Amino acid sequence: MSIAYDAIPILTDGAGAATVYSTKPMDGELLALRVTIGTLAAGAVDLTITDTTSGVALLSIANLAANTDYYPRGAAVNPANTAITNSFVKIPITGAIKCVVAQGGAAATGTLHCWVER
Repeated sequence: MSIAYDAIPILTDGAGAATVYSTKPMDGELLALRVTIGTLAAGAVDLTITDTTSGVALLSIANLAANTDYYPRGAAVNPANTAITNSFVKIPITGAIKCVVAQGGAAATGTLHCWVER
């Protein structure tokens, strides 16, 4: 087992929007995400984070107000596709992690930190 880490810089345009991607291969299972808001509009910024290859939604954040750690997981199901109560699994990632930012404030900066277990 090894862990891949990438720090993805965020720089919004004049409308407060940005689309950024991980710069390193992130193949494996998602362990954690950390958002450091820097100068992003605290309490207003929205982020939508997905796996570029599969399009799977990893995390959606509305009105982020402070630096925060997240540990996204998918709901586990049995072979009949019935949810297993209180059971979650790591989300597989293949390729790059994409982050779409809205309402971040004009020319604002922050960072999305990603950890993936290989």
